[in-house]
Parts: sequence; structure tokens; C-alpha cells
Amino acid sequence: MTIRSVLALVDGGSSSEQALKAAIRVGLTFDAHVEILHVEPPLNPFVPALPDGVGAAGAAQMADDLEADIRKRAEIARGLFQTHCIDAGLKTIEPDDERIAIASFAWRLVSGHDNPELARRGRLVDLIVMGRPDAADGGVDSAALEAALFDTGRPVLIAGNDELTVPEAPIAIAWDGSREATRGLSAALPFLKIAKRALILSVSDAPKDDGLENLAIYLRGHGIDSEIQLIANQERTIAETLHQELQSHGVGLTVMGAYGHSVISEFLFGGVTRDMLKDQQLTLFLAH
Repeated sequence: MTIRSVLALVDGGSSSEQALKAAIRVGLTFDAHVEILHVEPPLNPFVPALPDGVGAAGAAQMADDLEADIRKRAEIARGLFQTHCIDAGLKTIEPDDERIAIASFAWRLVSGHDNPELARRGRLVDLIVMGRPDAADGGVDSAALEAALFDTGRPVLIAGNDELTVPEAPIAIAWDGSREATRGLSAALPFLKIAKRALILSVSDAPKDDGLENLAIYLRGHGIDSEIQLIANQERTIAETLHQELQSHGVGLTVMGAYGHSVISEFLFGGVTRDMLKDQQLTLFLAH
């Protein structure tokens, strides 16, 4: 099991550079093909959905502003690809060219919307990489993040402000024994196998957890040595407790399950997932 294909969403927003740099690091680490995807939304579907009372002049101005923003995001995304891939001397190919046995990078610009494009294109890659969506794009509740985590069946790496440092920095497994955590663990095995240090972190008030020892045995079966950290929860949220531990150990990548509520709930994600996604510093490896 390894990483051979990566889809990186670079939307031209504030976290685009982090997403691209993380995807490049993954591509170079695993000699994978990385497709950098920018989805340019069509203008026409937005025009009829203008607020009541907006006159023709106002509607035209709003349409012009929207078009300018779309063009600006595309220029930013393409500029990042130029700087970090082409100018950096990486192997770049056309998106439909035959893939080669070394790390390669391709730029793909499509017209449409992030969520259906991610859902369709993300199902046949080994990993999806994206940044944290801007507040203007819905933040934690963005359609793109929902599509990547819940509609593809693939693991998702969420780039943080801290650069992805694999395999130099430790990798942490946020473990609670759930189905989602198990999915995240299984999908992250290629990263864990190259890590110099793997930490199993569990927040619990129990003095002992036999499941953590069983997890360490499972990892040893894959040639992965790990260190167990059972952390007492001292009147903080689980996310706050985890964040402190991750920072103290200098963790470069955190593996965890993506917990989701029912689609009829007010929020898409459960509490711990939501809080961890809001933490701008952390690079997360999630699976649902």
C-alpha cells in the first residue's frame, strides 16, 4: 500500500499555497502523480439569485465583482502552480498524459463547482489534499470539504499553516477505537511506515486502555514502532487537550477519523472534528 495519485484542490483562497505545498511534499515523498485542480465556477447561474430590490445597475455591478473575483482566484491558483512547480523545476506534465514512475505534477482547470468536481474526480485517487476553506466559502461547513470527506470514500489531508514535515516530524494518531479512527489509521499506513516516530494519543480519564496496546501490536505487524500517550482530560475539551499534546511533541501530521452528524443536523461535523478543523496550524489526515 502506498500513495501513487493525489488530487489537490487549489481554489485561489487564503490557504491555497499551504495546500499546494503539502501536495508537492506528498508527491515528492511517494513519487506520486499530483493533479492540481482549480474549479472555476460559471457566472451565469449566480446572476438570477440576486437580492430583492437590486436594480439593473446594481445587478450588473454585482456580476462584474463576482466575475473579477473568479478571475482573480484562477490567476492566484495558476501563479502558485507556476512558482512552486514549473519555476521550481519539478516534473510537470499535461493532466491527461501517461503518468510516469517519478513524482509528476499537472495543472487542470475546469468549469463547474468544487463539490461535484471533487466528488467525481476524488474517487479514483489515493489521497485528496486541500486547505481549510475560507469563511466566505463556508469554512468548516463548506460544500467542498463535505464532498471531499463524505462523497469520495478517500482520505483527505487538510493542510495547516505549519508545513507538512514528513517523515522528519512525528506523526500522531488521535485514537478512540471508533470505526472512523480505524479508517483513518488504515489509510494513513503509507505515512506511518516512513515516519521516524509514531505517537498514539488517547484522551481518557481511565488509568489504562488495553485497546491502545492492541493498536501498538497491530502497527508493529506493519513494521511501525509507536509510543502510547494516554492523556488525562483536565477540564478542557478533547480538541484543546489534543492540540496541547501535538504542539508539545512537534507533531507534523495528525491522523484521525472524520466524525459526521446526520445531514438533517444543524452542523455537518461532530464536536472534536469541528474543533480540530478550526485549528489553522494543524495538518490533519482525515477519513470517514
